[in-house]
Amino acid sequence: MKKKITTVAMVFLAIGANLIAKAQSSEMKHFTVGLGASYDSGAEGLTQNTKFDFNISPKFSIGIKNNLKLWDKTRTQINPPDDNGAVTTVSWRSPLYNNASLVGSYSVLGSNQNDKKFNLNVFAGLGWSYYLFNMDFATTNIPANMAYIGADRHIDKTTTYFINTGISASYKLGPGKIYAEIPVFVDLFKKQSYTTEYDSDPSLNSNYTYTYKLSGEGPYNFLYTTLGFNLGYQINF
Repeated sequence: MKKKITTVAMVFLAIGANLIAKAQSSEMKHFTVGLGASYDSGAEGLTQNTKFDFNISPKFSIGIKNNLKLWDKTRTQINPPDDNGAVTTVSWRSPLYNNASLVGSYSVLGSNQNDKKFNLNVFAGLGWSYYLFNMDFATTNIPANMAYIGADRHIDKTTTYFINTGISASYKLGPGKIYAEIPVFVDLFKKQSYTTEYDSDPSLNSNYTYTYKLSGEGPYNFLYTTLGFNLGYQINF
């Protein structure tokens, strides 16, 4: 009798475990995280691409797309001496570029889950980008009887607000999916600010900072469209 009870219990446990496994396998994954590379014309080259989506349903999700580039290389140009023998060295670099968008995505084919091999999405939303550019001028070998600006530093900051729309395709490979995206950026508003700092020759006994700011007046001045390309790998959890 005990043996029969044990056998029946084992059968029910096996059925229960199978049902739980099926429920877990069919449970919707609400989060999608992706990492890859991007070509972004705003950065004039490759950037790091990351994405995070919250899947509201198998067809619809909202999320964040971000392109980031950090530079640490400074390019330098030494100009020939002028008529007075003074030499000017120009150094420039772009320390930071970041492009972030909040978008909604809809699956035209497949879904945002792993139940289909291929998925095709359309997405649209609003974004913001920030670009920082530095340029330094330094003058050396200055004649004693001449007045030169010893150093001149420029900081250029550009902030852009835009519409981000496009298409995204993904294909299941391993535990996740390879994704490829073609975003379309339509600029709406752009603001630029320039700061120039002068270190004057000691004989002038003056140091000052001149700041010039320019803000976009509306979409008619800055409205233009560019394309990008994102490629990476994403997983659901």
